[in-house]
Amino acid sequence: MGGQPSKDQSVTDHLRDQAKFIKKIQEYLQKLEKMFLEWEKSHRAMSRAIDSFFLPGSTYRDPAVGIIQRMVCQSSSSCSPSSLLLSTLLFSLIHKHTLLFASAVGRFFPSPSVCLPFFSRRIASSSSVRLRLFLCMQPQIVAVERTAADLLKKAKSLERLMKERDELSRKVTSCSQRVDKLKKKEMRNPTPKLQSNVQEAETKLNAVTSQFKLKELEAQ
Repeated sequence: MGGQPSKDQSVTDHLRDQAKFIKKIQEYLQKLEKMFLEWEKSHRAMSRAIDSFFLPGSTYRDPAVGIIQRMVCQSSSSCSPSSLLLSTLLFSLIHKHTLLFASAVGRFFPSPSVCLPFFSRRIASSSSVRLRLFLCMQPQIVAVERTAADLLKKAKSLERLMKERDELSRKVTSCSQRVDKLKKKEMRNPTPKLQSNVQEAETKLNAVTSQFKLKELEAQ
């Protein structure tokens, strides 16, 4: 009977160790699920952004929608370094967590256990489906990134044109006001110098107006 407390303590320690490992399994699964949820959240956000940003009939709407909806795997050579780094990091984390989970399951549920096939099938099915989805979406992430960069470049160019057009518009207004002012002076006191000033002001006004019209056409 003297060995009973020691045996009870051994069983207690074993159960405590099992509880710790089960807790770790839960933490790993939570981290894994969090990564998948973040990815799905980003995917939905991209879809909503396309619907709100690209108007129907826009040049980039159909390609952008196709980028999100089309699930075609491309070679990794076409991927940007940032996307490759992201996919490699996520894949390694998922692989690590899956191995740890499998190791823990194998430790707690020996092969004859009826629970092992259930856990194995469940984790294998969930992981394979989600990993295929992520890997298939990797090229689309790169394509969206390139489309966004192209749009940003065009937006900056358009913003610059609009700024230049507004500056020319203000110059046209200023030159027009100067012409009107000089003409009024000439009407009150016509002199050769005022006539020359009016002609110079009108010439400048015509030149600025032409520049403004060209810039306006370019900005359309």
